[in-house]
Amino acid sequence: CTATAAFTNYNRKNPYPLGTTEIRFTITNHSGEEFVYGEAYSITAQGADGNWFVVPTDCSFTAIGHVLSDGQSGTITAHLFPDILPNKPGVYRFFYEDNIDGNKVLLMATFELK
Repeated sequence: CTATAAFTNYNRKNPYPLGTTEIRFTITNHSGEEFVYGEAYSITAQGADGNWFVVPTDCSFTAIGHVLSDGQSGTITAHLFPDILPNKPGVYRFFYEDNIDGNKVLLMATFELK
């Protein structure tokens, strides 16, 4: 059985204002089996030169496993810290990495800050 997961922006307010403190993403299980996901993620931003760089985020995550039955969806919240590290307008990517059927899978959703 090959597990698959869909990953989308939760509330579709794209683009988000620069002062946004969190963005919710939805992960949906289409595997036909239970799927367990955690809360660790990373964010990258596209620089003026077109290259992507890692955006510093909260480096500590709660080690927890959320269980999704087939067809169920869950939410992962990305925390941005505009008071500590003001984000610049531009395109960003939210990454979530997991293991599905023993294979490393990288899920990604793109969002914009204006």
